[in-house]
Amino acid sequence: MAEPALTGLLALGTATLLYLVTEELLISVHDHEVEETPVVTLTFFIGLLVVFAVQFLV
Repeated sequence: MAEPALTGLLALGTATLLYLVTEELLISVHDHEVEETPVVTLTFFIGLLVVFAVQFLV
């Protein structure tokens, strides 16, 4: 398999897993009757991006 194709496949798999985990966490929040507001969702995604940025810089 060509290197660009492998990189694309790994990126697609990573994005898919991130989406599934995020969706599952949001569903779990609903099960515990915690009110989901746009601020909570935005904070979650900002935290996720901060973790990625720190890993990228280190």
